[in-house]
Amino acid sequence: MFTTIWRIVSATLRFLWLVLLCPLIIVVATGAAVSIYRAGLSLWKDVPAGFYELLCRLSRSDFFPDSF
Repeated sequence: MFTTIWRIVSATLRFLWLVLLCPLIIVVATGAAVSIYRAGLSLWKDVPAGFYELLCRLSRSDFFPDSF
């Protein structure tokens, strides 16, 4: 009797895990990955502008004196 009840409860919990919780975990993990990706992407958007500014400063004539 106990074994039958235990099997029913166990099967029900496995079904709930498969149908409800597993997709929820996938959605949460995907949302976290997208959030981290977007946060990193916003940092990398500033890199080309900073690199361009650095090149402009390096190419200015007063940065490199004619004589040392």
